[in-house]
Amino acid sequence: MPLNASTGPTLVVVQTERGEISLEGPEFTVTDELLPPTIDSFSPKIIGLGNPRGVLGTVQGSAFSPGITRLAIDGSEYPIDWSRSHWSMLVFSIPQAVADVPGTHVVRLHTPKGGDSEPVEFEVAPAINLVGAEARNETMVVIRFDQEVDLKIARQETSYTIVERPDGILKALVQYPEHKEVLLLLKQPMPPGETWTIRVIDGFVSVHGSPIGNREATFATFTPSP
Repeated sequence: MPLNASTGPTLVVVQTERGEISLEGPEFTVTDELLPPTIDSFSPKIIGLGNPRGVLGTVQGSAFSPGITRLAIDGSEYPIDWSRSHWSMLVFSIPQAVADVPGTHVVRLHTPKGGDSEPVEFEVAPAINLVGAEARNETMVVIRFDQEVDLKIARQETSYTIVERPDGILKALVQYPEHKEVLLLLKQPMPPGETWTIRVIDGFVSVHGSPIGNREATFATFTPSP
């Protein structure tokens, strides 16, 4: 619609290969009221606890009024980056105050003289935890996490240490398909009937970027059957 549109019937002119065609109607009503914003999608659906990388949120939809539409998360208003936003897309930084709280968060848009959008939700994933370890044989230990691991970090043997046995890990293999288990190959066989502790580095994160919580697990070394 043109900026100078007014209430009443509208003449539509279309250029075709056979020339110009004019059509009457429809009849539009022009008002000072704004349309309520509509959210079609929101990304990301899940972020890591603590927002260590400054995650951007993106809202796709319609009837966003530049400089007018407002964004709220859990009822608190946060700024929209209008330099990267327009009538069908909004960009904003997910605030630290939100990223520090694991769980479900609700996003809603509001346009004065327009109305509210329907709410959408996203998740802040909790810290990832090392939840178990088991020796499979004299040179192989499987460790388990409660979330999917970041593959780049999880594949590095330096991400793990056997306490009081430094430099004991030869290789780390992430197990498919869930990416919650890591197979650790040891440089030297471990004697049977002993208890040891696996420790994960501080910089270990989940696939969503959540930091490590519990980072130690004990295991009994492999004992062959008699």
